[in-house]
Amino acid sequence: MNYDAIILELMGRIKELESCKEELEQRIIKIENVIVAGGERKIFSLEEEKEESKKRIKMTKEMIDICYEKGKEAWRQERHTTKDLRAYAIQVSEETGMNKSSAHMYIYAVVSMLEGTIYKRAISQPATEQYLGSILKEYGPDMGRKALSAVRLHVEYMQRQGMAVYGIKALCDKFEKQI
Repeated sequence: MNYDAIILELMGRIKELESCKEELEQRIIKIENVIVAGGERKIFSLEEEKEESKKRIKMTKEMIDICYEKGKEAWRQERHTTKDLRAYAIQVSEETGMNKSSAHMYIYAVVSMLEGTIYKRAISQPATEQYLGSILKEYGPDMGRKALSAVRLHVEYMQRQGMAVYGIKALCDKFEKQI
């Protein structure tokens, strides 16, 4: 038997499977995008998601950045009440056009990461990655671990709610190696 040919064939199949795996992971992440509509969770098909995304204001880096800064400000001033965080959210909304409820969730997530406590509302994966990286860079490894702990608590909570969080889990694993 020609073992070299067999090995090359198997390596080609493995490469093809890895490519399929990556594509499936990307599809899972897209499916994970749950839209809160009328207080109820609703998962849209990919076609419905495309239509809905045209109606929504796209989350920008500027919005994510401003929420991070407001979250740090709230944490430093120990202004953590819903009313206080809502005031910050209104400021973000007025400055960027971001939905007030979304701004509130993002600010709350930053405060929770800085405190190392659970947050229960989902924020985007890019925002989570940016917040973890910024906290590590600005506050060092101890705070980075505290923020990572908060995100892991969030992941556990979302899993208990039946939500798929593969992307955020992978992000946590990647971030843990950086600390």
